Amino acid sequence: MTTSNAARFFDTSGCLNLSRPTNNTRIPSAKQHKPNVNRPGPIRGQAQIDLYNFDHIDFIDSQYVLTSPRSLEACARLNVKPTALLPKKLADISSEKVRYSTLVDVHDEMEIERLAKLQHCREEREKIIQEEELKRPLSTKIVDPKPSYVNDRSTNR
Repeated sequence: MTTSNAARFFDTSGCLNLSRPTNNTRIPSAKQHKPNVNRPGPIRGQAQIDLYNFDHIDFIDSQYVLTSPRSLEACARLNVKPTALLPKKLADISSEKVRYSTLVDVHDEMEIERLAKLQHCREEREKIIQEEELKRPLSTKIVDPKPSYVNDRSTNR
């Protein structure tokens, strides 16, 4: 990583500076994330793995990264492989030929890029939801042309 790139990611103390991401958009932390309350329930006894829960401990052993159709569609629209959204461990990129501090710098840069991709995919997923809501026809109330009179005493018994 060059000095100019390092300045974008680290403040003067050398700590990771998340307030200045590379794409000029603030990346929200996990604490700032608001969970989606209107998520559909599990399908056929299995929980859907989406862009908001894919890194949950319950899905570590899952053979799939994502199972939610909207999340998969969002990734496809942005040409992002779901595996690219998984967090990488420092050990995954370690090398004996590279200094540890350089590995930490590269890992931090990769994490910022991953979070930016994740945020873009989440935004695209919300667009998909909005598109689906616009396509959904408004419910129409069927009006009976002959109203029934329940309290009509003129009927013969």
